[in-house]
Amino acid sequence: MLGIGLCLILYNQLWKEDRALPVFNPNTFVYFPFILAIILVPVNWFLESLKWQILLKPLISLHWYKSLQSILTGVFIGVFTPARIGEYGGRMVFLPEKYRIPSIVATLYGSIIQNGFHVIFGFTFSYLFIKNLIPETQVTFSLFVTVVSLFCVGFLMVLFLPSYWQFFIPWISKFKLTSFFRKFAFLKDISTKNAFKVFLLSGIRYFVYFFQYICILWSFGVGLPLLTLGSGVSFIYLIQSGLPLPPLLNLLGRGEISVLVWDQFGISSDIAILATLTLWFINVLLPALVGYIFFIKNKSLEISLK
Repeated sequence: MLGIGLCLILYNQLWKEDRALPVFNPNTFVYFPFILAIILVPVNWFLESLKWQILLKPLISLHWYKSLQSILTGVFIGVFTPARIGEYGGRMVFLPEKYRIPSIVATLYGSIIQNGFHVIFGFTFSYLFIKNLIPETQVTFSLFVTVVSLFCVGFLMVLFLPSYWQFFIPWISKFKLTSFFRKFAFLKDISTKNAFKVFLLSGIRYFVYFFQYICILWSFGVGLPLLTLGSGVSFIYLIQSGLPLPPLLNLLGRGEISVLVWDQFGISSDIAILATLTLWFINVLLPALVGYIFFIKNKSLEISLK
């Protein structure tokens, strides 16, 4: 039923909205950057599976393949849920029941770190794009630097939160209304070293995803410099990271955002939509289909739903 629903939603988004699909011109297509973008897909999700392994170390030692199954199952379920919150449930499917609630906190912590890169690098790299929309003055530049600096400070505070958690948990969990925080006590066992590993993997994963988008634009014949394309890509990711809609249902909405952004660089709407559809197809739909296979094969799911 979920598989059929996936196809129906995709059909509705692409063909029932009375929208013209972009025209693909094979004569201008460049294969090498496109192949490189495809190669980076497993790299992207393998990095995420490594992060998941590290975050769960205080709870359970997870094999990399089991970790990858959890991640891709989460991608599949997240396709149907706002802000991809279904990923939390999808990742729990492959864990013993006693570890499922704490794993939600592990997922949330990892997501905050990953989104922190979208915000900080999004603001930083998109400066070239933003200053074309807002006249650059000393005041706007100072405001921009202040905002980025505040986000960096907040990001570092969250990154090393586990090292402070050991003082916070005993204090807050002694109250009756907040005693449930004891379930999250494992966060204090995430060492600063492992937190830094999560930081590095999140950064690498951001730039993998960042470079994939640029490769796809190059493959469709866009000849703009790397820095120029990077400013547009980072701005698009910055906006998308704050959209509380499922990737599948919001597919064309993301396309419209890319049209508005790339129009500022003289890139046609056809290329903008094609790049968005292609990136979503290889980075979300294909992994979600693999996750669907893991989902229906998981025998423990039947037990957990009884």
